[in-house]
Amino acid sequence: MTASPYESQGAARFRKHAVLLSALAAVFRRLPGLAAATLERTRGRSGVAVALRYCALKALAQECGENVFIDENVVIKNVDKLCVGSNVSIHCFCYIECLGGVRIGNDVSIAHASSILSFEHGYDAVDRPIKYNELVLSPVVIDDDCWIGCGARLLAGASIERRVVVAAGAVVKGRLAGGGIYGGVPARRLKDIA
Repeated sequence: MTASPYESQGAARFRKHAVLLSALAAVFRRLPGLAAATLERTRGRSGVAVALRYCALKALAQECGENVFIDENVVIKNVDKLCVGSNVSIHCFCYIECLGGVRIGNDVSIAHASSILSFEHGYDAVDRPIKYNELVLSPVVIDDDCWIGCGARLLAGASIERRVVVAAGAVVKGRLAGGGIYGGVPARRLKDIA
């Protein structure tokens, strides 16, 4: 793995310890119960716990690239349905429910307290409460080179194309065309970016 001109200190540390991280991820792949427990039990910790979370994610996710930063207090449910690229940061207090599938591209930053939900409750069965209706699964896709602002909500079926900024607090449902800044509830295009 070669250095990028945009490499962060975290990326440089990742590169320095890549062999050790790969070995630990291989151990976790052989012991998925330990990997799941590690992902859960290191949630509120920093330091070495960041590396342990990465290795556990690498072992449990459907796909996981290099240099993926999972900050403290990030909750990832149904991690086996998560595909995440390289150079991705998911900051503190994010909640990601991958039941319907979540795909995160390369060079993506997801700011603190954001949520990604890949399912919703149906409501067609009027003979029972909505919370007991069938779940409707719909994948969420975040393409390469995107920034998801703090407190954003990406709902089932959200598809965010390349080079998009989602403003803080925005709610996304449906497709966001590439090369733009989106904000609001529901999110709408505010500005074009190159």
